[in-house]
Amino acid sequence: MTSKQNRCTGRFCIQAYSPYGVLNWSKQWREDRPGQLLGKVKAIAKDLIDFAPELVRLYEQAEQQAEIERLKREEEWRRWQAEERARKLQEAQIKSKEALLASIDHWAKVKAMDAFF
Repeated sequence: MTSKQNRCTGRFCIQAYSPYGVLNWSKQWREDRPGQLLGKVKAIAKDLIDFAPELVRLYEQAEQQAEIERLKREEEWRRWQAEERARKLQEAQIKSKEALLASIDHWAKVKAMDAFF
């Protein structure tokens, strides 16, 4: 039987991540044995510096995708608003017609009673 549990190992992990919400990127460097990361700090910094142009490209791509999604949501919102206005206008026209027919019925009844007396 296999089980997983989070336990403190005494080993460190360095994690770099994107602080921008549109870009979900992170990279971790973990120690295999205590003290191992200390010797890798310069290599990790070099990796990050070398990766920076790619990270900028990924960020710009994510920004463009976010802008496309935002425009899509705005268009859907405008479409929904137009449909809602059309629906409310149709409801208002139906209620107005019903009120007019009720007034005509009432007027006809009043005229019929007048004619009777």
